[in-house]
Amino acid sequence: MMQDPANLRTAAQFKPVATVENPIQLHQRLSKILLPRKLRDKVVSAVKKIKAPEEEKFRKQLLQSDFFDTKSKGIADFARQQGYAIFAPGSFPQSDAAIAGCRDFFAAHKRDIHNRTKEHFKADFLVSVASGATFLEKPEILDFILSPKVLQFAAEYFGELPTLGSINLMWSPPNATMKESQLFHRDGEDKVQLKLFLNINDVTTESGPLTLVSAPSSSIAMQKLKYNTGRLSDEAVTEAAGSENILTCTGPAGQLAAVDTSRCLHYGSRNNKLERLVLFIQFVRFLAPKQGAVQWPESVQSYLKKLKPEQRRVLNFI
Repeated sequence: MMQDPANLRTAAQFKPVATVENPIQLHQRLSKILLPRKLRDKVVSAVKKIKAPEEEKFRKQLLQSDFFDTKSKGIADFARQQGYAIFAPGSFPQSDAAIAGCRDFFAAHKRDIHNRTKEHFKADFLVSVASGATFLEKPEILDFILSPKVLQFAAEYFGELPTLGSINLMWSPPNATMKESQLFHRDGEDKVQLKLFLNINDVTTESGPLTLVSAPSSSIAMQKLKYNTGRLSDEAVTEAAGSENILTCTGPAGQLAAVDTSRCLHYGSRNNKLERLVLFIQFVRFLAPKQGAVQWPESVQSYLKKLKPEQRRVLNFI
């Protein structure tokens, strides 16, 4: 196993990797001096590299760590080609405990729904039940996210050990809208990223399921439509990509969809007749220009002590 600085640590505290904590804020400052968007991306990534010049190289080397199971090698091959992969319930150890923890969060949310503030609502069709450091209250969910098989999938996809960019337990109540992220789009945090969508309850066609276009077909469609950012109509995407290349991700509780939402056009939570509850897990490259790591309180230290060095690195700690 490769030597990690954390193995030599005698102090009780684990230190965060030096980085840009709020890349979007830096982007906004750079936009005031009229730098083009692509140049801003390069500047933010360069600043991250200056702050931790060996970090990207180290994360690539960690792919050879014996933390990962060689029997699962190649787990991300399909996703690298198509931009997504769908896994049946039980494909990843510890998912059942994570689902139970998410259901506990949702039960508490429903009891306290009248006290929720606007910050919990991404939109009227998508409500954040729990996010970020709140998950320290349910470590079994973090244990699932940081489990060797999940991290192996993500690390193989990126070709390096990733950073946990965000975690959200999202509830889509019944709605009758088609707007914002309910329309076809791609995400812009980086040129590649991974979002894992773990179904906490069964998702049917009436639950506003995640709907996506494979990465190769999305690439063709985006070229035809001269698309970069914004929203696209169903008609435009269907004509450009072909209806046979549009996948609706229905499935039982426990099914996990892993999607590169930067490469795949997608939408979700549209016209629900039934509610949908999904755990969103976002992994990004360390140098991602528009996404930092989850920010943790001091209380995270007790959780970090039980982790392997590779798991701590995903949380951006040495």
